[in-house]
Amino acid sequence: MNRLIIALGTEQESILWCWGNPAEEQCQLQGALSAGESLPPEVSAAPVMVLVPGQRIVLRTVPFQGAPRLATAQALAFQCEEDLLEDVDELHWVILGNEGTRYALAGYRRSDMQNWLALLTSLGIRPTIMLPDVLAFPFNGRPTMQVLRDYVLFRHDKWSGYCLPQQWSLAQPDPRDQDQAATCVADLWQCASVELDKHSSLLQGEFAAAPQWRTSACWRYCLGLSLALGALAMGSFHYHQQTQALHQQIDQIHTQLFSGEKTPEKPLAVIKARIRMLQQNQQQAQFFELGQQLHQALLEQYQQHAHRLIFDAQNAELTLTLKTGQVQPFDHSNEQGNQVSLHKIAGENASMLTVKETP
Repeated sequence: MNRLIIALGTEQESILWCWGNPAEEQCQLQGALSAGESLPPEVSAAPVMVLVPGQRIVLRTVPFQGAPRLATAQALAFQCEEDLLEDVDELHWVILGNEGTRYALAGYRRSDMQNWLALLTSLGIRPTIMLPDVLAFPFNGRPTMQVLRDYVLFRHDKWSGYCLPQQWSLAQPDPRDQDQAATCVADLWQCASVELDKHSSLLQGEFAAAPQWRTSACWRYCLGLSLALGALAMGSFHYHQQTQALHQQIDQIHTQLFSGEKTPEKPLAVIKARIRMLQQNQQQAQFFELGQQLHQALLEQYQQHAHRLIFDAQNAELTLTLKTGQVQPFDHSNEQGNQVSLHKIAGENASMLTVKETP
């Protein structure tokens, strides 16, 4: 699949871009955009990696000995508060990743991100991933120096780096380091080989992009189901004492919505409980992420057997019960590194499809 790489600069600088197949050494199209110009229409549908000026980003690494699920960016940022020129609370912090107990943080001003996103929106661009330019280029484990516009990008390791104006004397490479880090003009297309990992993006927290699966058929089905259940619950609340025909209609709708499931003694209470469950799950970011992965893992031949969805936020696990035992079990890791499994429930004509986040 083709990829679009965009490098943002200051308000006075043009936007650099290149587009092509990441498997190719050279991009197919490239250019620079000035105010009022737009991208060629053929590149707009590709996944987008956006590089933002590294001098506008604070990068820090801090230790954390607790469970990864308990690590929050804002709390970790206070460990490096004394090293910052600004208050921790003045910046929006995200966790770019971790290696064991070592966590990589990035902080930026909210006004900067708002300006960048507004600019991208004006170009009709929805970024897939956004990174500071100093961390966006491939890293082979050795220090690197690259020139992008008027800045030298110094990269020390996977998560560390900084930028200095090219004219500063400090930005000149030390002759003793020439065997380790050579300064070169950055080739933007090198970034096409970097993995598009949304978990390592600056677009987290309040700036997180809406999950793609909200617009998918599965999301539309869940939304339609919520609306249908809500309408049914409200309508039944006002008219539950009407004729027996209405009760029969409730039975029919319940059977249609829940794949032939036997109508319970109090269907309205059950429907309301499922509405509350959907509303609670929709407030969990993990629910959407795991839901997308579960939807991808659900094979077409099992879609008509979907019965019950259970979300365990504490254990980061989403399970779909299928009303069939005729399945081909599997257990593997998906592209996001999470565990996906399908197995038959012992003693029942049912199966469970589970996506569990791997710590």
